[in-house]
Amino acid sequence: MDSQELRKERDSLKLDKNDMLIKHAKEMEDERNLRRSLATECEKLKFRVKCLEDDSHKAHLKAEKRSQEAQAAENDKTSMLTLMKEKDILLDSLRR
Repeated sequence: MDSQELRKERDSLKLDKNDMLIKHAKEMEDERNLRRSLATECEKLKFRVKCLEDDSHKAHLKAEKRSQEAQAAENDKTSMLTLMKEKDILLDSLRR
């Protein structure tokens, strides 16, 4: 081989090396972009889960409050019925 062929081969190898470096850099950049995208999506999902958990907790508290209100109304109704029965008994005894 003469020196000109060696130079051509060296230049060809340098171009191949540069192409490989560029390809590798692009792959690395794509990988970083994918990781950033996945991290962003993960954060969005974490936030959404937290919001849903908060909504669930609020709904549970609201249901518990309504249950307590219903129980209080039932207790009031029972008290009123008891009072009405006592008054009916009193009226009956006064009528006799």
